Amino acid sequence: SVNCGACQLHTCMKILIVSGIFPPDIGGPATYVPVIAAGLTQREHQVRVITLSDHPDRGEAGWPYPVVRIPRPLYKPLRMLLTTATIIRYGRAADLLFVNGLALEAAVANLVLRKPLVQKVVGDLAWERSRTSGRVAEDLEQFQTKKYSLRVELLKRLRSWWVRSSSAVITPSRYLKRI
Repeated sequence: SVNCGACQLHTCMKILIVSGIFPPDIGGPATYVPVIAAGLTQREHQVRVITLSDHPDRGEAGWPYPVVRIPRPLYKPLRMLLTTATIIRYGRAADLLFVNGLALEAAVANLVLRKPLVQKVVGDLAWERSRTSGRVAEDLEQFQTKKYSLRVELLKRLRSWWVRSSSAVITPSRYLKRI
């Protein structure tokens, strides 16, 4: 933590929030991230949001903190590289990374940054992607113990790595915490 001088009773932090979606997108993170960012800003923390966007030209207009928008339609490997580089660029000035999406990119960026990383995990991305693509048919619990193709096993290892690379993990339930 760093005392920013403006805070008399608590320590101000520079917090970089990383999210896959943000308004005008619709969805859980697009609802949650502005609320938590506003709450942190009201507590005099310095907040910046990095997000993917179909409208990267919208920038930060209307928000009480900077919003950095990365073009979503880019070729996926290029977009992942640009996202990682953007997290590194803005993460250098941050005291803490709060990750609410784009976990792989944030974890890779944090290999360079070496900052505390708090991650909100609301599901198993490896299972969700494998199930959606038709590579697995099992339920979430069976997925944790069964062996699959190299591609699915790699995704499971990546998911485990980016979760374990966090300083703290927030889950919405004990059930998900256990998994």
